[in-house]
Amino acid sequence: MKRILLLIAPIIFIMLAFRPVNSFTVSGTITDDNGSPIPSASIFLKGTTQGTTSDSKGVFSLTISKLSGTLVVSAVGYDNKEIKLKATTSTINVSLKTAGTALQEVVVTGYATTHKRDMTGSVATVNQPTYYYKQGTDQQLQGKAAGVTITSGQGSPGSSNKITIRGN
Repeated sequence: MKRILLLIAPIIFIMLAFRPVNSFTVSGTITDDNGSPIPSASIFLKGTTQGTTSDSKGVFSLTISKLSGTLVVSAVGYDNKEIKLKATTSTINVSLKTAGTALQEVVVTGYATTHKRDMTGSVATVNQPTYYYKQGTDQQLQGKAAGVTITSGQGSPGSSNKITIRGN
């Protein structure tokens, strides 16, 4: 009896260790109101850590352990959408609606982020078209922001420029 148990125990252990794990793949496309794909949208199973993001064409594929629950789809600038999963669900095409609230203007400083309305002092805005074709950051800012003085280096190749903001 002991021998039979010793022979059967490893077989049972191997069968349990290599039993098939139930996993399901849900795939689809994330689009906006106009049918345009939404890249980098987040798709995750609510209440778990299982999730993915859509690619540049709005396509996603998510492997989950159970085919029940709720998928949450979200993207910046769009309202979140929750979709109940059913046992027959394998392809989901989701259309997200544009969020009713627009993003406010944000100012990025050297060490923090804040809203423009909360800033005290002077704020200069440099638009992309005015500096897009120049080489370095210092050249891009030259003459575009009030209070910014850019002094050339020693004149030798590779020497750095000195950027002075409001005399400091």
